[in-house]
Amino acid sequence: MTFGLALGLALLVGLQLGALPWRFRREIWQAQGAFVGLAVGVVIGRLTARRVD
Repeated sequence: MTFGLALGLALLVGLQLGALPWRFRREIWQAQGAFVGLAVGVVIGRLTARRVD
């Protein structure tokens, strides 16, 4: 669920790049990379977490 939401946000931000002036694209790319990095970190964290019963 969280990965899908983060990926969807990253894609939405990516689609908006065409309408923005060039001076803002660098910041948008950085935000998109942060969203994807967050999603990957959450997935890796959940897959490698030790369960305490």
